[in-house]
Amino acid sequence: MDHEKKLNQLFREYCDPLPGTPDDEYDCLTHQILSYLQNGKTQSDIKLLISREFNEHFGITGHSSEIEIVSKEIIKWWSKISNAA
Repeated sequence: MDHEKKLNQLFREYCDPLPGTPDDEYDCLTHQILSYLQNGKTQSDIKLLISREFNEHFGITGHSSEIEIVSKEIIKWWSKISNAA
């Protein structure tokens, strides 16, 4: 599974504010998160990115607990694959 598909899967599993949307709905966000991860950004940075994109791009507010959870899961996943490489 490629990294972007895995990030999309994590979103769908832990934080899906738009259930039933097309599989590529969060691609704009997963591309940015992958870039953040490759550049050593922190969980806090990723959480802020997700919150901003949900608000500005998707027009969604709230979901702070889900954003917290998914940002932790993203960092956990990235740490695991980075350490395995």
